[in-house]
Amino acid sequence: GLLGSDNQTVNVQEAKVLAVNVIKSHLALKLATNDSSNQSTTDLGQEITYQLSYTNEGDVPFSNLVVQAKLDTIWFDWSTFKDDSGGANVDSALGTITWTKSVLPLLDTMPGGSRGQIKFRLYTVFALPIGVTQSPSFNAKVTVQGQELINGALQGLTAESNEVVTRVNTKLTLESEAHYYTDQMIKLGSGPLPPRVGQTTTYVIFWRLGNTWNEVENVEISTTLPQGVTWTGQTTVTAGQTPVYNPNTR
Repeated sequence: GLLGSDNQTVNVQEAKVLAVNVIKSHLALKLATNDSSNQSTTDLGQEITYQLSYTNEGDVPFSNLVVQAKLDTIWFDWSTFKDDSGGANVDSALGTITWTKSVLPLLDTMPGGSRGQIKFRLYTVFALPIGVTQSPSFNAKVTVQGQELINGALQGLTAESNEVVTRVNTKLTLESEAHYYTDQMIKLGSGPLPPRVGQTTTYVIFWRLGNTWNEVENVEISTTLPQGVTWTGQTTVTAGQTPVYNPNTR
C-alpha cells in the first residue's frame, strides 16, 4: 500500500487471498514395546522388543517411504541389535534406526488398505547410565516420511507414531543375618554359645531392606519361624511398622 497525504492512512493497492489445503495423512502408525503401546517396564540387561505397525487407511498409495525409529541411545547395548528385515541402517551415536525401500519393498509403493510391520530387538545396558539416579526411564518414537499423490501431484508426507515410555524397574534387596555379637564383639544375645541341648540361646535377627531408584509402596516382609525357635517379642525398626507375630502360623 501507499501512505496517504496525511501520513497516517494507508491506501491499499492490491489484495490477494491464498487458500491452503491441509490434508490429513491416512498413514496410521502404532509403536509398541513388549506388547505395550504406552508404558512398559524393564530390568537392566533385559532384551526389549519393539514392534511398529503401519497402515495406509486411505485409497491413495504412498511412495518412497522412509521409516526411522529414535531411541534414547545411552540405554542400549547396540551390539545386540537385531531386526527381522536384516537390513536396517543403525546409527548408535544418534540412536536412530532407518528402513528404506531397498530393505522393505512395501515402502517403495504402499497401496491403499495395505499394512506392514517392523520388529526389532536389543538389550538394555546392565548399569544405569552416568548421571541417571532417580526414576529412570527412556522413550521411543517412529517418524515416517515419503510422498502421496494429491490432486494429481506428488506431495510430501510426514507421520509420527505414538511415543512409548519404558520405565526401569527398581531393585529391592533384603539381607537377613543372625547375630550373637556385633562386629565390635559387643554381646547382643544371651545363653550358651554354642547352643546346648535343653538351654535357651538368644540371637538378634537383622533384616536390612534396600531400594535403588524408584519409590515403592506397600512393601511387606514375612517369614516363618522353624520348630524349636521361639519369638521373644522384642523388636526395633528404623522405618515402617513394628513386626507382628502370628502364633498360629508362626
